[in-house]
Amino acid sequence: MLKELEENGSHPNIVTYGTVINAFCKQGMLKEGLVVLSRMLKKGIEPNIYIYDILLEAFYKQRMLCRAEAMIARMKQQRIKFNVNVLCLSTIAQAWDEAAIAISR
Repeated sequence: MLKELEENGSHPNIVTYGTVINAFCKQGMLKEGLVVLSRMLKKGIEPNIYIYDILLEAFYKQRMLCRAEAMIARMKQQRIKFNVNVLCLSTIAQAWDEAAIAISR
């Protein structure tokens, strides 16, 4: 989709990238969402809080805790504050709880 936009002379913006990343992540296609993120970064477009939130939730849902922690560290480095809502807290708590159970087995 992004390739078609670019071929037609359109230039995707942060909203376009965020929408595509969100669609991939909601379908459990985090790898594809990260490919879009990479393309976005190569174009010089930095993620906003909306995109970070989408990716953090996807990392936690897929139990990629180290990747989530690395992203939070990057956000802190860039002085980006993220909104932690109840769903996000529940997802984070569940991911860490499942990781602890897996370690104790």
